[in-house]
Amino acid sequence: MAYRCDRCGKGKLYGLTHRHHRGVAGGQWKQRAPKTQKVSLPNLHTFRGDFDGKKGVWKFCTKCLRTVKKEQSVLKKVDVLDVAPKAAAAA
Repeated sequence: MAYRCDRCGKGKLYGLTHRHHRGVAGGQWKQRAPKTQKVSLPNLHTFRGDFDGKKGVWKFCTKCLRTVKKEQSVLKKVDVLDVAPKAAAAA
């Protein structure tokens, strides 16, 4: 399964997590805090529509999804405005 945004390339992030901090076990490191790896996944959503002039199903992170939807709404408004004067001129 691909965990990558098709627009910006945001993907998995790896980090370390601790169970407790220094000084919890009697003020010494009698029991070391185990370090385990944690994985942060991007918040991806599927999007059906046009992107870069191609139709298809895309995976976008939430930030890119908002941007793509905003760009599409602007393009639709421009198309509507361009069609209206042409129809009035033809009549």
